[in-house]
Parts: sequence; structure tokens; C-alpha cells
Amino acid sequence: LSMPRFETKGFGTPAADAAMSEYVQGYRKFFETGDIGAARAHLRLATERYGDAPELWLVRAVLALREADGSDAVESARNALRGDLTEPARSDAKLALAFGLELSAGSSTSESKGLYREVSGNSRATAKARLLAKRGAFLRFTPRRARYLAVDFMYGGLG
Repeated sequence: LSMPRFETKGFGTPAADAAMSEYVQGYRKFFETGDIGAARAHLRLATERYGDAPELWLVRAVLALREADGSDAVESARNALRGDLTEPARSDAKLALAFGLELSAGSSTSESKGLYREVSGNSRATAKARLLAKRGAFLRFTPRRARYLAVDFMYGGLG
């Protein structure tokens, strides 16, 4: 497997290098063993060691969604959105936030509906993100749907 490389400011510092090492271990756990829990643990350590990389927070959010952990998905997506994400990753973070909010609440929320409207109307979001947002407007995000989310470790976000 070829390892992805983020274009995030600051890599090369000891904290950032430690985070990248955890990220790589999480990537390997996910793809080589399918162990989402272990991959999440590594992404959790990566964000603790270097919280300035929004892509790391976004991958952590999507992994949390895969295990139907709405509260970690919300926290991670909000942290990703505080960073310097560009499109289409920014729209993926908004979707992760909307999905996490719905998992936490057990129903749609006014915030999740607003996020779906934003993403579905954003021409710079991927076609897949716009489709997921349109679907989210009328079909609540559930733990069952969460199991089928693809994780994009290369760019951070939904695959």
C-alpha cells in the first residue's frame, strides 16, 4: 500500500511527525486488518499529538461514524471545520458533522438540515457528497447507514 501524504502546514516538527506515525498505523490497521477500533485509537492519538491538522480530525470523524459514535464524530468534525480545509474536504466535514448530530440526537436536527442544504447546493462539493446531503434531507442517518461509509485516508474525508 502506498502511504498518503497530507499537505498540512507544520509537518516536520516532532509533534507533527508523531501524529503522522499514528496516522500511518491507523491507516494500516484499517486497510490491512479492517480493525476500525484500532484505527480510531491511532487517529485519536494523532489528533492529541498534533491537533492543527484538520485532515486528521476529519478522518477521525469518519471513523467515529463508522462505529456509530456520534459524539466523537461531532467533536472531530467541529475541530476539522476550525482548520484550513478546502473543498471538497470542507463539505465532507459538514456532512460528518450532520451525520454525527443525527446519531447523537437519534433524529434530524435543525443544524443537520442546514448543513445538508449547504452541501447539496455547493457546486465545489463532490457529486457523492451532494448526493449524500440530498439523501440526508429526507432520510435520517442511522448506525446501519454508518457501516457503509467509505473512509478517504488519502485526502481526509468520505471516500
